[in-house]
Amino acid sequence: MIPSLLQIPSAVSDSKLHSVLPNNGKGDFTFDRSTGATRINKDGLIEEVGYFSSELVQNGNFSELGSELIVNGDFATDTNWDKLNATINNGKATINVVDGAFSFVNQDKSLTSGKTFKLTAEVKGLSSSSGKEIKFQDKSNNTGGLTSANGTITLNESLQNIEIYWVANSNSAQIIVSRVSSGTYSFEIDNVSVKQVDPNDRWIKETGWSIANGKAIGTSTTAKLLSSSANIIELGKTYLVEYEISDYVSGTVRVELNGNNDVGTTRSANGVYVEYITILGSASDLRVVFDGLQAFTGKIDNVSVVEVQGDRPRLSYDITNGVVEKQPHLLLEPSSTNLFPFSEDYTQSNWSKDNVTITQNAGISPENLNNASKMVVSSNGSLAYIYDSLTSSSSIHTISAFVKADGRNIVWLYIASGSSNGTIYFDLSDESMQVVAGSGATPTGTITAFPNDWYKLTYTTGSAISFTGGSGVGISDAKGNLSVTADGTNGVLIYGLQLEQQSYTTSYIPTAGTTITRAAETCNNSKPSVNSPEGVLYAEVKSFSETGSAGVFTLSDGSNSNRVKIELDGGVVKGRVDVGGSGIGLLNYTVGITNYLKIALKWKASDFELWVNGSARASITSGSSFSANTLNEVSFDRGDGGEDFYGKVKGLAVYNEALSESQLMQLTGVTASSIYNNFVTRTASFTVEALNEVKKVIDNL
Repeated sequence: MIPSLLQIPSAVSDSKLHSVLPNNGKGDFTFDRSTGATRINKDGLIEEVGYFSSELVQNGNFSELGSELIVNGDFATDTNWDKLNATINNGKATINVVDGAFSFVNQDKSLTSGKTFKLTAEVKGLSSSSGKEIKFQDKSNNTGGLTSANGTITLNESLQNIEIYWVANSNSAQIIVSRVSSGTYSFEIDNVSVKQVDPNDRWIKETGWSIANGKAIGTSTTAKLLSSSANIIELGKTYLVEYEISDYVSGTVRVELNGNNDVGTTRSANGVYVEYITILGSASDLRVVFDGLQAFTGKIDNVSVVEVQGDRPRLSYDITNGVVEKQPHLLLEPSSTNLFPFSEDYTQSNWSKDNVTITQNAGISPENLNNASKMVVSSNGSLAYIYDSLTSSSSIHTISAFVKADGRNIVWLYIASGSSNGTIYFDLSDESMQVVAGSGATPTGTITAFPNDWYKLTYTTGSAISFTGGSGVGISDAKGNLSVTADGTNGVLIYGLQLEQQSYTTSYIPTAGTTITRAAETCNNSKPSVNSPEGVLYAEVKSFSETGSAGVFTLSDGSNSNRVKIELDGGVVKGRVDVGGSGIGLLNYTVGITNYLKIALKWKASDFELWVNGSARASITSGSSFSANTLNEVSFDRGDGGEDFYGKVKGLAVYNEALSESQLMQLTGVTASSIYNNFVTRTASFTVEALNEVKKVIDNL
């Protein structure tokens, strides 16, 4: 039997989840999520999923160079260079220093005052040259530019690759290589190159800013570094901003997208920063600006600004025992907020530290970047941990963290309130847990192995709490004991701390200075051709929690009057059929809903059945069915919007006939990959081709 709708999560596009059947686009789902989100990709890595504009910043890595200004820089001919006590032979210039006399090669080259230039060259000392000095300069006796210390090179008798940056001034009319030291010695020069940095003036540098070595450098500056392109930013739109600070010394800096109206978080440490900024109010300065607020000394690199235009469904991968599964699932989640304003930067003042030190960028994180931090016990004590003192309203809360052993294996999580909620200890060496109850309701936890020896740890409060106490992660010597002995070296890598008002953990929400909310997701309005008097609605799905409703998915007429409905609710699978506003009754089956379930709801006049995991679990043998062509819409909601389904979906199908008992047993009694293989072997040739294409897409996700 060929389904009229077959959805095996495999292909997505902007605001669309594509179905395998029908292959004319009518079976595709409309998807919406108004923010970015993360998924687990096929390599088991965390990655951002979104639909963004093209890059709006030009020369965001500050590496742009102009054309070559030196002629015959490889000294292929004895031309273009003026010489004194120097010769050009065999593709090199040799300078023979005469004591007390000028010795040089130079080339007339007028450089624009105020512009930055990069010079590269090869230098090798010859006879009696070790310890002698030479200099690169832009005019004899010029007190600026290359006559400063950075233009002076101490020779040795090995090949030296020279790289120098300088800002030209009014005297920059020549490129000169000359002696400095007195005495008699010789050296060779080759492959001289001079190019203007940022030649198209992508960046405007106010006092204290310069560009060198592929970075924007702030030196005790309270001025601004501005993108020269006007009106990059538009009012009313949201932008994803990323940049990196390195070699931080002192002061503060922040990014501004609309003058002082719409600004990012003030930064005062090394790190990779990610921010969402919405442009509100009236226009001020619609460029990208880095503002040195308090004598900023440090370097800026890898600047990216893109508009958040929409989003895409997430095809995420489950991880079992540290191994990534081969086929993805559709991930649908409710809105959730990471209450920790700094999920990766634990040097910020929000994070208090007891008996531990934090080293940023100390290891490769689960997103395959060098942005994991190392937490090391600094002194003996009864506690060794970091925590953020937050205020939160009454709710069940879940804290989660990615942790990797780096000399220590015992890690603990906690959430504080007016009464103790207990502590959960995790042993990374054997993936075991120990829950130590407090005076409040006992918490629950999970430990999930990720690739590369990372673990995701979770702690969920046993009841709704409101709190003002600290919540965080710590290290101990043994499970069940908070005390710790310091050695100053061994510790753990930590990444991605998250605190949510949820009874379970959701996908990682990065923050970099403020709380971030991931919007709820909707997926609906698939329009397959359905006969309606009889058929089967099938799905392989799981919920995030055994408590509460995970929502519903339906085949309907766009209302709740005519629909075939499946719901996961508090450990119960519920089937319901409504015909003309009247329900035929409930078909219920109690089962753990946080495991993947293969569910089929069959409808036919006086023949309604709920199948779960290979068996008929409930039936009703009375009641009328639909008229022909009544049902025309499949949605992950109740049919008229609302009660959106949140969970994981490995497959969904609609059949235009009521399947037999043996067919239903086979359909609900196999794994997701077997479902795929089942369709391949039992359907028409065009369907085989379609499903083979699905497999190709899945293999390349």
